[in-house]
Amino acid sequence: MTARHLASRLLLALIAIGATNTPPTADAQSSRPVTISITYTMIHDLLHPNPAPNVAVNHSATFVLSGRNAVSESWQRSRQHTCDSSSSTGTLGGPGGHYHWRIASQSTLIRTSDFPQSTLTITIRVSGKTCNVQINATLKPGFSEFLYTGFNNVGVYYFGPPRFTNVSCSIQ
Repeated sequence: MTARHLASRLLLALIAIGATNTPPTADAQSSRPVTISITYTMIHDLLHPNPAPNVAVNHSATFVLSGRNAVSESWQRSRQHTCDSSSSTGTLGGPGGHYHWRIASQSTLIRTSDFPQSTLTITIRVSGKTCNVQINATLKPGFSEFLYTGFNNVGVYYFGPPRFTNVSCSIQ
């Protein structure tokens, strides 16, 4: 068993113990799914096209950790009367397209999204039945704007630095 696999089993076991208050069996450590939900609002100024200050987009995501390092995720985002959603599956420690998951410690998961001009990092720390989430967006060298596609992948928009509010995390 690799150190990474052992760490992921230990993290899943710690989350399972906290979520159910019962110690999992050896089989349950690798098969009992754990669901983590996060929400946040990302606020930033739209620079172009059509400049607008304080554009707020609400994000919610559900991550299901199960089996041998498997992660499935479903995302929803909304702004005023517009919304979209997406879902995918990946592997802890493995590539997942424009994002990847890694285990930073026995109680910390990190999801990194690679955008054309920036990186979005979501750090989830677990303690018993609770979790907290920290979100950080950084520009790549040589860029001064955050580039994102619009809802339902329509259009390209350039933004100033984001602020994150209404950040929450829960374990089911």
